[in-house]
Amino acid sequence: MPSAAALFDEATRHHQDGRLTEAEALYRQALAAHPAHTGSLHGLGLIAQATGHFDVAVALFSHVLVLLPDAAESVHALAYTLHAQGIHADSAAAYARALALDPGNARIHNNLGNLAKDQGDFARALDSYTQAIALDPGFAWAHYNRADLHDFTAGDAALQALEHLAEANPSPQDAVYLHFALAKAYGDLGDTARAFDHLLQGNALKRAQIAYDEAATLADLARTATPTQIGASDSAADPIFIVGMPRSGTTLIEQILSAHPDVHGAGETAAFDQAIAATAPGDLGALASTYLALLPQGHGKARVIDKMPGNFRNIGLIHAAFPKARIIHAVREPVDTCVACFSKLFSEGQAFTYDLAELGRYYTAYSHVMDHWRGVLPAGMMIDVAYEDVVRDLEGQTRRMLDFCGLSWDARCLAFHQHRRSVETASAVQVRRPLYATSVGRAAAYAGRLGPLLQALGQS
Repeated sequence: MPSAAALFDEATRHHQDGRLTEAEALYRQALAAHPAHTGSLHGLGLIAQATGHFDVAVALFSHVLVLLPDAAESVHALAYTLHAQGIHADSAAAYARALALDPGNARIHNNLGNLAKDQGDFARALDSYTQAIALDPGFAWAHYNRADLHDFTAGDAALQALEHLAEANPSPQDAVYLHFALAKAYGDLGDTARAFDHLLQGNALKRAQIAYDEAATLADLARTATPTQIGASDSAADPIFIVGMPRSGTTLIEQILSAHPDVHGAGETAAFDQAIAATAPGDLGALASTYLALLPQGHGKARVIDKMPGNFRNIGLIHAAFPKARIIHAVREPVDTCVACFSKLFSEGQAFTYDLAELGRYYTAYSHVMDHWRGVLPAGMMIDVAYEDVVRDLEGQTRRMLDFCGLSWDARCLAFHQHRRSVETASAVQVRRPLYATSVGRAAAYAGRLGPLLQALGQS
C-alpha cells in the first residue's frame, strides 16, 4: 500500500486540478494509513469549505490545530470558513492569529479586508487591501477588491497599477479581476465607452471559465411557472422573504427593514433549498420545521428576513409551508437590472449574468415565473416593491413594507445606511451610503451597445 505521504501528494495533484472527488478519496486513504496526517486533514477541510460544508470544514481545521497549533494555513482557512458562516467575531480573532503567525501573507490581509467591508468598516478594508498589494503587487484579487472602495481619479496610482497589470499577460482568472476593476475605474472617470469595453472582456473571460447549462436552467424555470395547487401547513411562523433578480434592490430592502428593532436580517441563506433537499416531497410540516432549524437565529428579534433572491423559484412552497409568511418581491427596470448584473463580478453563482443574451433570456424566464405566482397566490401574501419607487419615496415605501409585514413604524428604517450589521452581498458598499438616484436609468450610459440583451428581452 502506498505511504500516507505518497497518497497525500497524489491527492494534492488531483485537488489542484479541480478533481475534488478523487482528491477526497485519496486524502481519506492517507488518513487511514496515518490518522494524524495534518496535510490530509487540511485538504479535506478545503474540500468541505469549497462544497459548502462549513461545519465539517471547521471541525477538520480545528483538528489540525490541535495537532499543530501554529499551522498558519489552517488558522487562515478556519478564519475564512468562520467568515463564510457569518461568525464574525471568531473569524476576526482567527485572522488576527493567522497574521501573527504569518504577517507577510497577502491573502490574509486581503481576506481581513473582505471581513471589514462586510461589516461596513471601509477605511479598515482599504488599509487591508493596500497592505495586501504592498506585499504582493501582482495580487489581482486584492486590486479588484480595492477598486470597489476606491474613488478613481485620472492618472492616480491605483489606476496605473491596474493598467500595468492588465498589460502584463495576466492569467485568465487574474484578467477577469483586472477587467472588472478597470471597468469600475473608468466608470468613476466618466469614460463609459472604455468601462463597457472592459466589462465585455471581463464577462467573456468569466463566461469561458464557468459551466452554465442555459437550456437546463430555462427548462427548470419553465417547469416552475406551471399551474400549481398550493396547500398549506399549520405553521405559525412568519418569516419575511425578499426575492427577485440579483441587483434589483433586495439588499437595500433588507437593510431598510433590518434597521427596525424587531427585525433581524439573516442575509442570503440557502436554508430553504437545503430544507427542500432534506425533506420528503409534500411533507409541509417537516419542510417548515427543517427550514426553521436551518435558518440563522434572529438574536432575540421577533421577525427574521431571508433575503435569498433565488427563492422566487420556491414561492409556492414557501406559502405552503408558511401561510403567514410575507414575501417582498424586489423589482427594478429590466434593462437597468441586467446591466447592473453584467457590471458585477459575483463571488459565486449567478452563472447566467456573464453574457448579455443569456442574461436577457434568464430575466425573461424569471419574469414569467413571477407572473405565474401573482396569478395563483392569495391576495395579501406578496407585494412588489420597485427600486425606483424606493428611491423616489423612501418613507412612503418603507411605511408600505412595514405595514405589509405587520410591523410598527420606526424612523430608524429611514437611516438604514447607519445600521450596523454585516452585509455579505454584492451591494455591501452601496447600502452603507445614503439613498442616491444615480443608479436609476443606469443602462442609458451604454445605449447602442446592448443589442443582444435588448433582443433577448424583446425590446429591440
